[in-house]
Amino acid sequence: MLTAAQDLNLAVRFGLELGLLAVVAVAAWRGARSPAARLAAVVLVPGAVAVGWVLLVHGGSVAQPVRVAAQLGALALGLTALRRLGARLPATAAVAALAVGNAALLAVWNQ
Repeated sequence: MLTAAQDLNLAVRFGLELGLLAVVAVAAWRGARSPAARLAAVVLVPGAVAVGWVLLVHGGSVAQPVRVAAQLGALALGLTALRRLGARLPATAAVAALAVGNAALLAVWNQ
């Protein structure tokens, strides 16, 4: 039974990561004015977030405090983008609670 819960937790984590990239991409699109700037922003901003996530969170030689700081920074970036897109505070708080709960289970289960 625990394996199913651990698998679900990893699936939630993957969904949160994809959601982060989507929210950042939409916020970048809406923040740029010209079509060329929008295209560049919608590719480069989520790309930079994804590269930072891979290097700092999943990097094998990265110290644990750096990993935690990178995760918190990405969460803050995503929540800020979500609020700028018009999400209300309860929805943003629910996403934050889901992300923190997910991170806690990842730590407890050493995933």
